[in-house]
Amino acid sequence: MKYPLEIYINGVEVDQFSDESVTIKKSVKSFKDIKKLFTEFSKTFSIPTSKKNNKLFKHVYRVDTTAVDSRVLIPATLKLNGVDFKSGNVSVEGTQFKDGKPYAYKVRFYGKLTELNKLIGQDELTDLDFSSLDIDNPNFSSLFSDRTSTSPVKFPLVCRSGRYIAHSGDFDFASTEGLTNTKNIRYSSTFRSPDHYGLVDNDLIGALRVKNILDAIESKYGLTISGAMRANYVEDLHLILQKTDQTTIEGASAKTDYNIHNLSGSVNSESTLTSTSITVGLPSGDAFTDYGFKLRFKLVTTASNFDGEILINGSVARTVNTSNTYSTYVSASSGSVITFRVSTAETATFTLTSSIVVTETEVDPFDGETYISQDFYTVSGSVGTVAGGTGAYNITPNLPEMKVSDFLGDMFKRFNIVAQVADDLTVNTYHYDYYINQGNEHNVSQYVDISDYNINRPNYYSGVKFTGAEKKTILEHGFSKVNARKFGELKYLPQSEGNVIDGSVYSVDIKSHIMPVENLTDLNDASLSDLNVITLTDKDGTEQVCKPVFTYLDRAGFSDPIAYDIGTSVTSKVNYWMPSVVYTENTISSTLGIVGGYFGSEFNESGEDTYSNLGLFNLLWKNTISLTFDENKRRASYTAYLPLRLVKDIEPNDTLIIHNSRHLIESIETNYLTGESRLELILITEEDKSLFDTTTVVNSTGGGDRFVILQPSTGILDNVYISNGGSDTSVGGLLAQIN
Repeated sequence: MKYPLEIYINGVEVDQFSDESVTIKKSVKSFKDIKKLFTEFSKTFSIPTSKKNNKLFKHVYRVDTTAVDSRVLIPATLKLNGVDFKSGNVSVEGTQFKDGKPYAYKVRFYGKLTELNKLIGQDELTDLDFSSLDIDNPNFSSLFSDRTSTSPVKFPLVCRSGRYIAHSGDFDFASTEGLTNTKNIRYSSTFRSPDHYGLVDNDLIGALRVKNILDAIESKYGLTISGAMRANYVEDLHLILQKTDQTTIEGASAKTDYNIHNLSGSVNSESTLTSTSITVGLPSGDAFTDYGFKLRFKLVTTASNFDGEILINGSVARTVNTSNTYSTYVSASSGSVITFRVSTAETATFTLTSSIVVTETEVDPFDGETYISQDFYTVSGSVGTVAGGTGAYNITPNLPEMKVSDFLGDMFKRFNIVAQVADDLTVNTYHYDYYINQGNEHNVSQYVDISDYNINRPNYYSGVKFTGAEKKTILEHGFSKVNARKFGELKYLPQSEGNVIDGSVYSVDIKSHIMPVENLTDLNDASLSDLNVITLTDKDGTEQVCKPVFTYLDRAGFSDPIAYDIGTSVTSKVNYWMPSVVYTENTISSTLGIVGGYFGSEFNESGEDTYSNLGLFNLLWKNTISLTFDENKRRASYTAYLPLRLVKDIEPNDTLIIHNSRHLIESIETNYLTGESRLELILITEEDKSLFDTTTVVNSTGGGDRFVILQPSTGILDNVYISNGGSDTSVGGLLAQIN
């Protein structure tokens, strides 16, 4: 049964060999490699080097022509019976020669985004445009207290240097007890104890909302991301803006460059003064007249550690590092562009004064006597510096190193998300359970050859481990020492009749930290405070170079006040953001949790188990893993000859009925020349079907309680209240009760 497949590349139907097969595979997940996501892709097939195809590919095998770049994906459409079937791209992978002449192009078809990174490539998060989120002239004291949940950048309690403690009775406890590299952040007095009491501007570290990263991805790549990736518990995850380098690790603060702006004053009529630079202009000389231009500068500031610079055409020409001290003069030629810059890690104001001298040297042609005259000009300017930006708090310089594809992969793995890409580049995303729930059922028994098929074990692994980046910080190491595992990690190692299953452990690892949150003890009375902190240092208080850190944030409610040192006194801050291991819709709540930022089962930052069963595995991964590891699951391989209708209609989330047995689809690989389809399926029981069915659930706990369910109408996790004896509907039934 040959299917009438037509291939259009850049809108042109290509010539095909009459006996060349095109085999296309579509899959949602590989249960032998459960961390991968796929769109449709083909095996390499060949098309002839005909005149039409040569014109299309411009003789790609030749190096003396402007050919198609074989590294680039070219828009393509597959049609069946003249009707659009699949849209995507093709790549030219090579040219086959026969008898010394080009015979065929080797081509591969890809789905719209094939694992998404075909479009994104090796781009880093720093390649995205976050300039609209930069904060000009930031008032960090006010930013720290801003509790607007939709703010793209927040400044939560994150310790990046030393160690934070809480003491409500003695503001100067860290100093009087001789605690080095330690700061009391619990407010109790307006008195100052620099370096030992109260946060300062330079202590703050930003946290970028995931929503705004997704928005930047949409903007750069022309995508629209919808569905599960736009759930509030995904969008309200925050990326800690920690950019560390060797200087920072050794204990010093890294300097940041700031351009001096607001330049004003006077220069000679030929020169041009703007608010940011001077362009040197000099009168045209002649055989007996020469003009020169030189300048020096000084900076007046209270900063103790800085480097001021004159740059000529972008190169440093003179420096100063002492307040109110002039540099030596430097000469510049006509046309040179002069700018001023300061590098510092301190928050301070720098006031610039630049002295300019324009010299006219004239030689008398009769007696050779030289006459020199000079004109003097003064230019001034200023800049207010802050830790982390060039006169502003800039997002991009503070982003950790992370590829865009790794960021998306992190989100897909955390939340067990499947992505499908429409022709208009809308990326539709679903939690796996909901994706399967939305599939249809097809009885294909009459088209399947059951005379020769295979039933195999579900996989070749003995278990699976969900884990994050390697331990770097004191709290990560401390947790591991006590619990013999990393925080947030989960190992699923099923046994059969008490025996360990044969095979290696498969690792689903994300390229970021799953970071514990510390609830500080009030050292005044040994009680737990209300201050929750992430610490990014080792036991010596040295900042660590971490992989990206994601965290949820909670608005402080009636929490302990924070001490904030404004330079003249210490003020009390009662409004601020704190990190949290559970998403609770931005509020501190014992009932409104939806999902934890960990795979296994963890106490929250207050040491309670209220949300311990809201781990990612329990809510979003358990059913997927059961398909792979449960003893009663089997992988089935069949050969089928499906009618064209089913070839077009069957989607990877559909359920196939084969002689009264139910199967979920791992992959379908169809040869359009022979009409043969290879079916790789997961054989499930009738009971397994309920894992993905919409189910009416009844609360029989004896009282009204809150539950987290997977809403069948939206496919999103939700926190709902169900009265005793009351009911609701959920994909797969009740997922978790909140204790």
